[in-house]
Amino acid sequence: MITRQKQILSILFTLAVYAMLFNWRVAIILVVAIAFHEQGHIFFAQKIGMRTNRFILVPLTGGVSFVAEPYISYKQQAIVVLGGPLAGLLLAILTSVAYLITGIPILAAASFYMSFLNLFNVALPLSFLDAGQLLNTITYSINRTVGLFLYILSSLIAPVVL
Repeated sequence: MITRQKQILSILFTLAVYAMLFNWRVAIILVVAIAFHEQGHIFFAQKIGMRTNRFILVPLTGGVSFVAEPYISYKQQAIVVLGGPLAGLLLAILTSVAYLITGIPILAAASFYMSFLNLFNVALPLSFLDAGQLLNTITYSINRTVGLFLYILSSLIAPVVL
């Protein structure tokens, strides 16, 4: 179980790592974007009646949302997997609109970073990214052997790509 203290520590640690690598503004943008994305997974899981735990952030990796029970169907899994990218898209759009209204340059940069992270996450079908999890959900629902093969393949390719 992820306690609130562990979650807050993961957020602060991730913020510190990103601030050292980039700067504090970029660190805040990345942490907010990733946390919002992970909370999207949690939100959609709760909306379909699943018990959830919290999420944690992991520097240079993103985050992990914890659903406290197994998926009953592939549809359930797909909804939860897509919840993060949908939340990320919403935040990127709202940030773009805020930039268009205010003209504050950091909001343009924030929208770009958020859009890039979201695109990266849904475009590469690597096992630990949302695109890979969605690919697994679809292929396993069609044929378990094909699903397993693609999961193993995407897991082997992931370290090379990254």
